Amino acid sequence: MKCIAINKIPESWYWEYLWVKKQTAQILFHTIKLDDYTIKQKKNYLMNITKEYDFTIIVPIYNEEDNMERLEKELTSYLNIAPVKTCVLIINDGSKDNSLQIIKECCNRHDSFFYISSIENHGLSTAIKAGFDYVESRYVGYIDSDLQTNPKDFNLLLDYVKDYQLVSGIRAN
Repeated sequence: MKCIAINKIPESWYWEYLWVKKQTAQILFHTIKLDDYTIKQKKNYLMNITKEYDFTIIVPIYNEEDNMERLEKELTSYLNIAPVKTCVLIINDGSKDNSLQIIKECCNRHDSFFYISSIENHGLSTAIKAGFDYVESRYVGYIDSDLQTNPKDFNLLLDYVKDYQLVSGIRAN
């Protein structure tokens, strides 16, 4: 059973992240180093661009080069129908295949796609946490890169974000 969730980020997490960012982040060209993860951003953005979006979709990746084309197509399609300004944050968790190169190319093609990359594999939970630690949009969602859940399902959840602190869905079939 796969789950998708949208979480209104508690203010305590937001302020903790800002403190961590001020204490440990090093800005070098267009790269921000935060612990073991390297955050790459396009163009001339040196600050966290996710705060310019209402909703960020976190997608952890580990050796997913075969899924990347479909993932890009489905998420791009979703961005066109999303009810709020949405971006995609791909977390490369130390992939050993060609995933990172494909992620870079994808992010260069789409203004609303960004990525974080780690040299080593830290596991799914750590990759997701890296995304949550980095995101500054009001809402954040998570989806697996194999798309067992349809990105359009986020729209079903986004209908409830004004009324609840946490909205999640479980695939029933």
